[in-house]
Amino acid sequence: KNEWDKAIGYLEKALKIRLDKLGEDHINANLYNNLGLAYNKKDEYDIAIAFYEKALKIRLDKLGGDHIDVANSYYSLGCIYYEKNEWDKAIGYLEKELKIKLDKLGEDNIE
Repeated sequence: KNEWDKAIGYLEKALKIRLDKLGEDHINANLYNNLGLAYNKKDEYDIAIAFYEKALKIRLDKLGGDHIDVANSYYSLGCIYYEKNEWDKAIGYLEKELKIKLDKLGEDNIE
């Protein structure tokens, strides 16, 4: 069992505990995002996209459309669609990410 599979197991356990104890909240979006990252690293892009989209939905619902965490979700989705050679989707998400970061952080920010 490789390290990414172990990470997925731990993330799924953590998510189950949080959901059982606290229900769905914006903190869970981080777990969904990290699950997306782990599946991305395993080149299981469609599963990764599902987790990234779940994280994005929670962040939009709980934090609003102009939050930096929403921008980070757009970035993750943009990168994975880039990996899949789905250029239009990649550009769409990366443009959304850039707009939020420019609005929130300004052009002089190095991020």
